[in-house]
Amino acid sequence: MSNLSYRSSVIKYLRDYVPELNDTQHLELEKGIFNWTISFSQEKNIVKTWADKRFVNSYINKARHIITCLANNTYAHMDDRNSVLNSIKNGQIKCETMALMKPHDIMPNKWNEYLEKKLKADNTIINNRQHAKTDQFKCSKCKKRECSYFELQVRSADESSTIFITCLNCAHRWRIG
Repeated sequence: MSNLSYRSSVIKYLRDYVPELNDTQHLELEKGIFNWTISFSQEKNIVKTWADKRFVNSYINKARHIITCLANNTYAHMDDRNSVLNSIKNGQIKCETMALMKPHDIMPNKWNEYLEKKLKADNTIINNRQHAKTDQFKCSKCKKRECSYFELQVRSADESSTIFITCLNCAHRWRIG
């Protein structure tokens, strides 16, 4: 396929799946997708030619992403879709720059659910972190034998490693070696 056939196919799909926009907006969206592909290819050291499969795949994947976000019959949240379309029509979002937007900027409602779940899971892991406890070391501050430790080679290989110890009772820290 040639340059024109890929680009005209994307414009055709934009017209078919996003009829709410006019022809100028379809052309600008495609131009933004193409410009994003050029920038992405330059960043990833991909040859910027239609003969390179990686270049073509980058272009097609970005086009699919934009069409999926804007199409009426896809998984996209209708509130987000309508909000993006209104922003394009009002001129708040330029069609050429939409390809540069991050997915969570285009579809915030869809991504907020995922990001909230991830944040909650991360916080749960951090808050419920169990420490391996040992009684090998006695804290000089609280005199208890509830400590965790790790070893690290901080000097040359022919010297012993340093042991970093933390008291789990009073959070006192010290090192040996």
